[in-house]
Amino acid sequence: MQNAAPEFWTNSVLPELKLSKDSTLDALAKALQTEIDQIQATTPDRQQRAGLLKEIHERLTQRNEDPPEFIVLELPKTRTRGMESQPHDRRELCRLAILNNIPDFESTHWKSVTEQLQRIPVAARKTAAPNPQQDEKESIQRILAAVDIRLNTATRLVQQGENVFDESAQPDLATLMTSMLGGNVESLLGGLLGESPGPVPAAKNDSLSDAARAVADSKDHSTTVLTAFDFQPEAGSATVTRRMFRKRPDGQWSLLVTATGASTIADLKPGQVDSISNDPQIKEIAAMVEGLGLGGVQFSNALQLGAVVRNAMQNAEQAFEQEIQGTITTRALTSARNAPVIKLAETAPPKAAP
Repeated sequence: MQNAAPEFWTNSVLPELKLSKDSTLDALAKALQTEIDQIQATTPDRQQRAGLLKEIHERLTQRNEDPPEFIVLELPKTRTRGMESQPHDRRELCRLAILNNIPDFESTHWKSVTEQLQRIPVAARKTAAPNPQQDEKESIQRILAAVDIRLNTATRLVQQGENVFDESAQPDLATLMTSMLGGNVESLLGGLLGESPGPVPAAKNDSLSDAARAVADSKDHSTTVLTAFDFQPEAGSATVTRRMFRKRPDGQWSLLVTATGASTIADLKPGQVDSISNDPQIKEIAAMVEGLGLGGVQFSNALQLGAVVRNAMQNAEQAFEQEIQGTITTRALTSARNAPVIKLAETAPPKAAP
């Protein structure tokens, strides 16, 4: 609107928008300043943390005057020069394009928009708008957790059922698959050859397991990032979920961010499977399989699945990083506001000629 109808934006919409200013960001900036003051008063040695929070506070204050990403505009027909109505399916396609950041969808043929949406993995495709931040308490916890991530003062774990292991060890693919498939060679071979049920599906609840809480408490960390895996060998697909939890002042852990990465065999690029098969530990497993008289096509399929899992991990990390960066830059906090509703009045009738 700013680009296509600047006069209408400046004279009609912007004045009404300023009157409907959301006080949520003001409350969040005030809460963040309180956190900064507390750090400086009680732990002056944590200057790096205080400095990063000050930068976020400055960005938040500046962005408080920026318009939100979306506005609901209600205007009478007398304020329009023309109207073109679209059928329901086209309007739904437009909604999905907005949610999934399809560029220039307004001027792109609807078939091309459909194809771009279909190329997004189902698990990663957005079908509903994210819930806006409920209040400054949740938002401030999200900021503090993001700062923990940036300062490497967060616990990062990989989950298998109720068990967890530290992600900081950066396990290679063979170790990761061994852990997911039971922790022993027999179950690893069975999983690779499609003879076992495979790993426990990615956790979809909003609670942090007792094992993860114990690890975080032992490190005196208030932020935990939990990674879980879910892959379907028959479909040749994998989904990786990263969830960020924060310990509230009352001692309870709450889920603040969920980022998902998905991939399928169709996404594999030339050379990816070869890089998996050339891994020294994977070579050991291949030799063992060959020694048992097994392998062939099934083992090749398992290597493809390993490459799919690796891609899903990278996609999940990228999505998670975008969430963290969006919080640090305050973009995710300001765009998550409820879209203000601007109602324009009828145009004034023209004065009668004297």
